Amino acid sequence: MANSKAFSLGHLAYIAAQFDGNKSQTADSLGIHRESVSKALKAQQKGQLQGVQPTPLGEAEAKPAEQVQPAAPPELVRADRRHASVSAEISSLRTKYKEAIEQLGLSEQRLGVLDGYGDSSKIKPIPINRSISGGQAAAIIQATDWHIEERVDRHLVNGANEYNPDIARKRAANFFGNALKLVRKERKDVAIETLIVHIGGDIITGYIHEELVESNHLSPTEAILLAQEFLIGGIKRLRDDGNFKTIRVVCNYGNHGRTTPKIRVSTGHQNSYEWLLYKLMARDFADDPVIQFQVADAYVEYVDIFDYTLRFHHGDAIKYGGGIGGVTIPLIKYIHRLNGQRYAHGDFIGHYHQLTPYNRASKFAINGSLIGFNPYALRIGASPEPPLQNFQLVAAGKGFTVHAPIFVE
Repeated sequence: MANSKAFSLGHLAYIAAQFDGNKSQTADSLGIHRESVSKALKAQQKGQLQGVQPTPLGEAEAKPAEQVQPAAPPELVRADRRHASVSAEISSLRTKYKEAIEQLGLSEQRLGVLDGYGDSSKIKPIPINRSISGGQAAAIIQATDWHIEERVDRHLVNGANEYNPDIARKRAANFFGNALKLVRKERKDVAIETLIVHIGGDIITGYIHEELVESNHLSPTEAILLAQEFLIGGIKRLRDDGNFKTIRVVCNYGNHGRTTPKIRVSTGHQNSYEWLLYKLMARDFADDPVIQFQVADAYVEYVDIFDYTLRFHHGDAIKYGGGIGGVTIPLIKYIHRLNGQRYAHGDFIGHYHQLTPYNRASKFAINGSLIGFNPYALRIGASPEPPLQNFQLVAAGKGFTVHAPIFVE
């Protein structure tokens, strides 16, 4: 029974070369009899340029081959080039795949090194100190939306503000110093042993928009190093001068500190410069008896203190299109959905650069910013607000009481 397949000698020889001349493997690859391969290779060695009719597998003897016109030399060359190109591409892809697997393994190992630091699953609730007579409270200070490397030139905001890394340094120092002043003031009336520091994201601006590559004073990696300097110095100051028994540092990554053009949901923390910064700081303070880091992998993070549950997040997950009613209604709806997952007595967010103190009706607080009024705020018609951060007390048995702005200028 004749088979309709026909192969040019050049093509058959090329396939045979891929198997180092092994006739059996060549025949299996082409679906023909080994004897046909042997005849074809002999014919090629004798300089014959006629086509070879393959013998189907399973037949005892090869059938006579019909003469076919040899492929034109240019076609043979093109075919060989295509085969060579495909083989090279496959080899390259295999190499890249192997390298990617190895790199993934290294990344997972490195990530594993940091996994133990700031792990919220290992953090215990903050209890009421029953030995204290009279009232006791914990102070909450929010450090969000610093954007330390972003440029704000006065002429771009009609003289309303100016900002650069040097100004950011001064405002960050004022933030920690004035937060301590507020704590000392409130200690005249209530015992405050615990401080919660909410580092809530957008500490850096990053390159999430093309123009930021041109306008930012620093690259994201340079900005992270500077942020580390600001934050570590400030946290040490709180510890050394604040006389706290516990400083809980709760960390959320923001939308600006990401490494990707678009926001990632499941892997947001793994693609955040800020999350890496938090983990590195948690490692630096791992043995500190006062400072506890609680670094969020998920979008939201919870702290149980006294008889209350507090929820911390950056705020960018709230769907708000700039309506006349403001962010209040969308935020209340979002909090209601979150409470269906786990109830919290208060939510603390940033992102909107407009300080909104906690009140018992809405049960949320929105932080201001360190950067202050910028060209984006001017463009969208936002009301100018001086750079401010949030201070809040939560008292055992009384809930959320005193709140105040932390002035940074």
